[in-house]
Amino acid sequence: MNYSKHVSLWMHVVLVSHILVSSLNTGMPGMTAYAGFFELGSPKKGENVFVSAASGAVGQLVGQFAKLTGCYVVGSAGSKEKVFI
Repeated sequence: MNYSKHVSLWMHVVLVSHILVSSLNTGMPGMTAYAGFFELGSPKKGENVFVSAASGAVGQLVGQFAKLTGCYVVGSAGSKEKVFI
């Protein structure tokens, strides 16, 4: 198995995540949201994005990243109170 592709991908994720965390001050949720959304999800403008647990720290950021990318976003939360936060 060729691990060099995976290593270079994660080096890119770490580098970009470090820039994101230091410039936007989003911390670990920002790194997680960025890596999951942009590196694993690879969204395109106009696509539909469903965010499970959209009221959580990571879910909120994923929703914002999706909107900034030009995606249509639908989020879910565990209760009505969380929806209106």
